[in-house]
Amino acid sequence: MRTFEVIESTSSTNTDLLTRPFVAPLPKPSVLLAWHQTAGRGQRGKGWQSDAHKSLTFSLSIDSLGDHCSLDGLSLAVGLAAARAIRAFGGDSNHWQLKWPNDIVRFQDGVLQKLGGILIETRSQGSARRVVIGIGINVYRPVQVNESLAQSFLFEPEQSATIDTKPIRLRLAQMISGEIFDMWPQFSVHGFATFKAEFQAMHVLHGRAIEWLEDTQLHQGICVGVASDGALLVREASTVRAVYSAAASVRLA
Repeated sequence: MRTFEVIESTSSTNTDLLTRPFVAPLPKPSVLLAWHQTAGRGQRGKGWQSDAHKSLTFSLSIDSLGDHCSLDGLSLAVGLAAARAIRAFGGDSNHWQLKWPNDIVRFQDGVLQKLGGILIETRSQGSARRVVIGIGINVYRPVQVNESLAQSFLFEPEQSATIDTKPIRLRLAQMISGEIFDMWPQFSVHGFATFKAEFQAMHVLHGRAIEWLEDTQLHQGICVGVASDGALLVREASTVRAVYSAAASVRLA
């Protein structure tokens, strides 16, 4: 039985779950949803801005003991689970795709627009390990949008002007977290390899010209897939090489 906790505001749901003490027996998988995060975090130290009435921000925590599975490709498997839930949520949602390694996006008018992102963090204590998965989704478009950011939203502002958006955001969080928890047993045993084909079918970069920064050097190539460990496979000239998220920032060329 999982726990699902909802609070009004916090600095970061990832931080809250990471810093909770390890107890014996280990707690069951849990979800912490905050209607507003004041210091949400994204990849590579970037902040994640959230709106208390229009964004969805929550984190999942999974504790384990002893031998730990590899987490290679976990952000891709989580993105796939989240995209499944969003597509099932209703409305015009079938155009949502995935961008390696941790974004939910759509490609519109030649621009990649970001709907949501994923941040995975871990903590260990003795033989115990905690995996915390943070999710941020732009559910409703604010009246004022930062035009410098290529963002996308599930719903337009007029759809939220006269309704309480919390039940809708709560239902989406329940659907996404359910898909992630259902995915976890298979991932923990078999890794990302069993999700690879489905991820590639939804991968917006697949077959496209891309460029990426790696150790301050700009590279260009064609995305030809993802590897069983979650690495991005790119053709440079006549060579196919693997790119790993810790060392690269990837975008369309």
